[in-house]
Amino acid sequence: MTSWIPSREVRPWHVLLFALGLGTAANVAVSTLEQLVRLLAQQRPPAIAGEPLAAAVGVAAAVGVLGGEAATVAAGVGAVHAVSLAGTFVAFTLAYAYLGRSPVAEGPLAAALPAFGTLALAVAIGAVLGTIAHAAVSRAPRSAEAPALVRAIGVAVLAGAIVHLLWPTQFFLAAIASVRPTDLRDVAVQLPGLLVGPVAAGIYAARNGAGYLSVLGIGVALAVPSTVAQLALTRAAVATRPADELLRASIVVGWFLLGLRVAAWPLAAAFAHGFLTPVEPSPTLDADT
Repeated sequence: MTSWIPSREVRPWHVLLFALGLGTAANVAVSTLEQLVRLLAQQRPPAIAGEPLAAAVGVAAAVGVLGGEAATVAAGVGAVHAVSLAGTFVAFTLAYAYLGRSPVAEGPLAAALPAFGTLALAVAIGAVLGTIAHAAVSRAPRSAEAPALVRAIGVAVLAGAIVHLLWPTQFFLAAIASVRPTDLRDVAVQLPGLLVGPVAAGIYAARNGAGYLSVLGIGVALAVPSTVAQLALTRAAVATRPADELLRASIVVGWFLLGLRVAAWPLAAAFAHGFLTPVEPSPTLDADT
């Protein structure tokens, strides 16, 4: 059986995408466990999932593949997650300023330094773990290319980080200041942050020969934490405020946006198959080619 671990001869760009994808997959798995504990045990466990965890695993993957030549790729992994984190702080800072509240004394900037410090520490820990992993897998079988689906997740992370920085969703929501969750302006404002990553990843996966069902499976898997969280919100709404029309509308909109995010993966792949020239053989229905 061919190993899924890329060889050192794989292009650094592909190793970067592979590292971003693997880090995100690990982060999604941990986030899913956290959400299940909240849903089933009615407890709030310590928050482990987040940008630092994804960065640590991604850096460890890059160093594990490339060894001492991984400095540039590892820095790229850390930079992508730093950009994503910066996008969060920029959006909330603009929202606080727009609403006339101080983003420093009582807002997001007060938490910026600890957040970026934690991210830097996670990158350092990932480099150490990657060095250990590189020694452990140095003689293991290697693949001539990084898995296309894992790279596609990396594309989603990279595209999402860029749009997260350039499109401050929270600021736009504060500026709109709508009181109804069904306001189409709210939905429209959230669409770029939700869809740019999946669309870019779906197109990339399709152009590299990934099957439609595989692409859909990745979209579903990445949405599992959000699905569990949405289930918890739905159950709480039904149990505590069943007659609240605004809350019910908010729940419906939440499910709609979640479904749209999942559907964007195979729809983008279908668009790429129909209108773009594939880099690799065209995708099959249910398997990677």
